[in-house]
Amino acid sequence: MMMSIRVYGLVAMLCLWGSAMGQLLPLQRGDRVPAALWAALGKNDLQVQVQAARPWTVLQLMRSDCGSCVKALPALQQLVECSKGAVQAFVVSPQPWPVMQKLMAQQRQKGVVLPMLAADSVCQQLFPHRLLSHVVWIDGHGVVRALTNTDSFGAAAWAEVEAGKIDRWPVKADVWDFDRRVPLLQWSAEHAVLAPVAAFSHSAFGPMLPGVQPVFGTERDTAGRMVRTYFINFSPAVMYKMLLGAFVGFPPSLVVWETARRPELEMPVGIPEKGAWKWRYNRCLEVVLPDSLPVERRQARVLEILNGYLDLRVRMEWRELACLELVVADSLRPVGMAGPSPVYDAQQHYRGKHLRGLLGLLQQSEEGLPYVQSVLPDTLAMPWVLERRVLRDVQLLDTALRAYNLQVRPVMAQQRVLVFADR
Repeated sequence: MMMSIRVYGLVAMLCLWGSAMGQLLPLQRGDRVPAALWAALGKNDLQVQVQAARPWTVLQLMRSDCGSCVKALPALQQLVECSKGAVQAFVVSPQPWPVMQKLMAQQRQKGVVLPMLAADSVCQQLFPHRLLSHVVWIDGHGVVRALTNTDSFGAAAWAEVEAGKIDRWPVKADVWDFDRRVPLLQWSAEHAVLAPVAAFSHSAFGPMLPGVQPVFGTERDTAGRMVRTYFINFSPAVMYKMLLGAFVGFPPSLVVWETARRPELEMPVGIPEKGAWKWRYNRCLEVVLPDSLPVERRQARVLEILNGYLDLRVRMEWRELACLELVVADSLRPVGMAGPSPVYDAQQHYRGKHLRGLLGLLQQSEEGLPYVQSVLPDTLAMPWVLERRVLRDVQLLDTALRAYNLQVRPVMAQQRVLVFADR
């Protein structure tokens, strides 16, 4: 009994010593936050009074160079507004004040008025993390109820919180993605003299892995007998595009959908709950094949396996399509660089874009412009300074054609298209 008392006393002394030294112990879900957290949040840039008894406090731990974190700030603002006063939210960063103040000044022009704490050390100790984004949910009793990423923002997530389902949310797995240095097979020294085993193959197809960033690649094992191809946390449509060399920026006008399953294969544009869509439809694929297969046959086999899992028939093929051909009205001479820019925007611009590049950007429009086949030289350049949103405006193309004596004529031409079809 005396020994137990002494041990507990020693633990208490160590805890007090740690607090006296300014060290805070990391918290997990179910832990109560210390008073030091509320004191630190009270030093926010807007001097917003912290209300520890507010039903919910949401902390977004971030950096200015985390693109997904910055992109999620309007969604966090929307969460605060749709909660009707039940949520107080803070942006927290270990970066210096000038860096974060510049970022928040830009965000406030977009309607984001969240209080911000920079040069933070308290939250970094209480909620250590390796991957961003990192979001902490604290209830009105000061208890950590959830550790998530920014996918937890939005009206659907708030509805789950109101329904008492927040405890069902998975804890963010704060891990790096797969260690590419770890081989699939390793031979021990005592077995190195044995004949190598026969190469085998296998495949696996599963749901999204939480806390892992999207990653893909091809690796050869140390025995040199097999190759592993993997796609982790991608939509099926993106997997197909990478396998077939179409990549993510493939023009929508060259994608043919002969299946009604597009909403589960490709993320719809403009949906508010992108995180919920990823949780439901993003997938992981791993295929291990013998190294003796040529690259072309191995890629074809991976495509065949993916088609089998999804019961699809996705392929690249040539089809005759109605296209637009661009020509100079009187000759094929290059267009000069003289003349004023029809559109100018000082903040967001493109300088000296090739006309071919302009047409390429225009055809990325979700409305699906017809494919433009340019017969002009690659050196053809135009003195445009273009606003990004105007690039999706068909009228801008008409302005360019008139200003530089160009014409677009309809033609039928063979084009390589990506076809999504049911089996």
